[in-house]
Amino acid sequence: MSLTKRESEVLLWCGRGKSNWEIGKILSISEHGAEFHLRNVFKKLETHSRVVAVRKDELSSPLFYMECVEERPSSRIWLGS
Repeated sequence: MSLTKRESEVLLWCGRGKSNWEIGKILSISEHGAEFHLRNVFKKLETHSRVVAVRKDELSSPLFYMECVEERPSSRIWLGS
């Protein structure tokens, strides 16, 4: 079963060490929305680990990761108060 574009985006940011809250801010979705997509990823990839999910997806679609890096070069968010 393949991942949706949004699920892949959430997983991409997981692979970059972002929390669900940070992913939500980057993708303009709620923290709960990021968690929802991540749960779907876990079901589809048959894992409960963010690290394992990221690695499985990288191995199955490495070109997606390269394209996302080019599409979103300035992905930094300000986390200050």
